[in-house]
Amino acid sequence: MSDFFEKAKTLGARAAEGAKDAGEIGKYKVSMQSKKGDIKDELAEIGKLVYSKYQEAGEEGLDDSVLEHAKKIDGINKDIQDLQAKIDAVKED
Repeated sequence: MSDFFEKAKTLGARAAEGAKDAGEIGKYKVSMQSKKGDIKDELAEIGKLVYSKYQEAGEEGLDDSVLEHAKKIDGINKDIQDLQAKIDAVKED
């Protein structure tokens, strides 16, 4: 009978760990979605800047102001990669 309780205890511990992992993965996925929204916002800003510069001065009107947003997108993409790595690490445990 104690063997049954020991197995039940082990299964309960595994289930609790799985729930903890699922919660952690969920948290990372929410952060990733938020970061992807940030990218969309930055892309919209790039589009507005590029079009505005184009309207004002044609192709020569494009300058480094676009670079600032592109670098932000690079940073956000790095954050997303880091979050995915954390998800992968949790899944491996």
